[in-house]
Amino acid sequence: MLLRYFLAHRFFVDDILHYRERAALGGVLLMVQHALFAGIVSYISAKVLFTEVGVEAFFHHLPILAITGFNYLSFFFLGIVIALLTQVIALLWLYIPAKHIEHFS
Repeated sequence: MLLRYFLAHRFFVDDILHYRERAALGGVLLMVQHALFAGIVSYISAKVLFTEVGVEAFFHHLPILAITGFNYLSFFFLGIVIALLTQVIALLWLYIPAKHIEHFS
């Protein structure tokens, strides 16, 4: 699906508009890829911006966010969860007002 987008963009747009591209797997894989990238960015940002004491203080005040304990890996999973929630909310935001949409993919 992505190769068709990059190699023949106009044909790809026509396929989408005429619902010829119905496989939701590509969209789901892109959502997962984006969530993993958000997790990596969150992990690296936390590693650069917070010291060990800062991480402990952060999770002392927000212990519910400590998914894997009081360490940097929690920021990775927190980034994934936030990205997936944001994407699902964005999809629902587009889908709920447009009742005439028949295909969600």
